[in-house]
Amino acid sequence: MSTIPIHPGPLIAGNPRLTAVVAALAVYIVLSPFLVAGAGFLELAVIVLPGVEAAMFAAFVALYRDHAKPRAPRRDVVTILVWIVLCVGFFWLYARLARVGIDAYAKLGLPPTLDMSL
Repeated sequence: MSTIPIHPGPLIAGNPRLTAVVAALAVYIVLSPFLVAGAGFLELAVIVLPGVEAAMFAAFVALYRDHAKPRAPRRDVVTILVWIVLCVGFFWLYARLARVGIDAYAKLGLPPTLDMSL
């Protein structure tokens, strides 16, 4: 029985922006605990989960851009680096906006949205 090796090279070469979004998400998840010092699980989840949500949107945009406007192969490195920087900034901004919304909701004294009492 022969197996066909799956190599990520053609996927990466054909979709540099999508590759950059995946790399940016990895960078964001690794850096998040260090940027929010002393955070518990909930505080970390409030930072990481909006970033994952934003990554899904960014991945769809990147996939569209990879196929709608392909770049010359020599520009792939620049494209990847620019998209990583922009995506990490977008993830962080989106997470900060989510945190501000949660803080405003709590500051206004609104009731919890999920009642856990039985």
